Amino acid sequence: MEWHCRPSDPGLAGWAGKASVPCADSPSAALAQLSRRELSVLQMIARGLRNQDIAEHLHLSLHTVKSHAQRINVKLGVSSRVQAVVRAKELSLIG
Repeated sequence: MEWHCRPSDPGLAGWAGKASVPCADSPSAALAQLSRRELSVLQMIARGLRNQDIAEHLHLSLHTVKSHAQRINVKLGVSSRVQAVVRAKELSLIG
């Protein structure tokens, strides 16, 4: 059975041309869905860094960091940074 998550933000529904994306229901599925950069951003979010701080640390634009954060939420089937961190901890993606 394949689970699908719908983003709670209607603006994200068309992301990547899909109304839903496979939901990360296991650590291996979540790791497969998250890019290396998205995982780096997620780890920094978990440490409490602001988007601007993450952008400066990773040498990215603020817009790029925000885009990564939105995609992380969609892929993990959550609607906030806090929920993303909680879900990532549940899946043992971050410590």
